[in-house]
Amino acid sequence: RPAPRSNRDDLGCVTWLIGSAILLGIIGLVVLAFKLDPGAFANNPEPTATGQAIVSTATTAPAVATDETQPVAPTATTGQQPTATVQAAPPTPTPTVTVAAGTVPNLANLTREQAQNTVGDNWQLNVVEEYSSSISAGVVISQTPLSGETLPLGETITIVVSRGTQIVAIPDVRGEDIDGATTALNDLGFTVDAVSEPSNTIRDGLVIRTVPVTEAPFGSLVTLVLSSGPSDVVVVPYVYGEDYEEAVEVLEAAGLNVTKVTPLSCDRILGFNPDFDCDSFPDGGVVTSTLAWESEVPRGSPIDITWYDEDQ
Repeated sequence: RPAPRSNRDDLGCVTWLIGSAILLGIIGLVVLAFKLDPGAFANNPEPTATGQAIVSTATTAPAVATDETQPVAPTATTGQQPTATVQAAPPTPTPTVTVAAGTVPNLANLTREQAQNTVGDNWQLNVVEEYSSSISAGVVISQTPLSGETLPLGETITIVVSRGTQIVAIPDVRGEDIDGATTALNDLGFTVDAVSEPSNTIRDGLVIRTVPVTEAPFGSLVTLVLSSGPSDVVVVPYVYGEDYEEAVEVLEAAGLNVTKVTPLSCDRILGFNPDFDCDSFPDGGVVTSTLAWESEVPRGSPIDITWYDEDQ
């Protein structure tokens, strides 16, 4: 016999209440799970063939090297955005260029032209000149780089070529003391020596003259002739063949008294000197004196000279 209607209604009501409570429980669990791990709901798991969800960590593809840091996709488990550091790509290596080279030849003691021919078109030649007292003019003294070294073709070889001996003018230091004269000559590269001789006109200790007088090779010896003051004995200067007017000055400067100066014709000279050569002997040159050349005589001694006059 069917149950009374009131019992069926009571059973349906109970069933509905139980279902509502289960649904509310499920919703509460979902809400609680979301609060505990929000990322678990960021991605939907894919169902497998059996209907089970597979949760996996996303695999990051290999990074491509660039000059900037690339963003990386968030992982499936956390949903967070990790920072990935990408190393810069190594620089592209520079290709090696091979340059042809050769061995530098020995150019020392060659002439400038010979050095140029030896170098040829292999290298450039730079020439520097300097004086040398030991290497002849136009000959190579030294080179850079040295012979035997390796040098790329087309580079420059520098050679030093001799200009020969440097000739330097001697300054006029007559009347100066030995210190001043020596300094002036040393500054020009000369070495200096000194000798003394009597002088009636130059004060004791001062320079009478230099030997050589006008010029000499750089670094050579220059002799200072210093005055030793007046002397009771003088040496007759050798003035044979010198111009008679200049000879008179030299004789008097030596402390002699020139009393007579006589011109002679070629015939008169040949009369006492048959070997005399009238053609080559200088006109106006001193022929004789009454005192022997380079003899010692008392100061102030008289002396007479003769000179050749080709017009007589």
